[in-house]
Amino acid sequence: MIELVDCHVNSLPLLAKPDTESALVYLEGAFVDPTITKEKLLRLQQMAGVDIIGVTGRNALRDGRRYWCKVEAELKDWRPAPMPLNEADIVAAIEAVLGLESKLRKVYRKSVWLGYSQGAIVALLAQMEAPNQLSNVVAICPGTVTNRHFHRCVGCFTSLVVADEDLYCDGKMREELASSLGVDAILVNQHRHAWSERLACVAVKEAAQYLNHKL
Repeated sequence: MIELVDCHVNSLPLLAKPDTESALVYLEGAFVDPTITKEKLLRLQQMAGVDIIGVTGRNALRDGRRYWCKVEAELKDWRPAPMPLNEADIVAAIEAVLGLESKLRKVYRKSVWLGYSQGAIVALLAQMEAPNQLSNVVAICPGTVTNRHFHRCVGCFTSLVVADEDLYCDGKMREELASSLGVDAILVNQHRHAWSERLACVAVKEAAQYLNHKL
């Protein structure tokens, strides 16, 4: 089963009957067309062999692309420094993610949350907010933010997958992020911030450690 969720706090859908006991939940990054997200979900399902729940950001541009949090600065003012994200958007995003996780717990025995870019930031922040609820997170190419400080969640599975040529998170920031999360980052060489088959493959292999499926 593949399902795409347009994640508004008060309009989370009822999930369909699952095909597997485990699910991989993909939190999309910012400013991605939902049609592109659907293509990613299909490929992730082929890789993982479990149900895939795709989640797009709560906010939308006029052209339909979605995002989680507004960046409160011009691009030139912060890249690659930590992002100043809108605090109200952060709170709403965390609430939406935890609301969906509550529904998933009634349907699936186990789930892993895989976030990309801004979706990875949201996944990490949600895990810190409720580590007993959102216990398994694979974060792909997250940045750091000025609003919140990342920290290790004891008893949780947190995996960090980063790209060595990421313009939004340079080497020093990646090291600081890994240290604060208490993990060893998995570095994908000769790779920029953009989503790719290589990133997806690494992330799915990490998630597979906690899914009832042998890749």
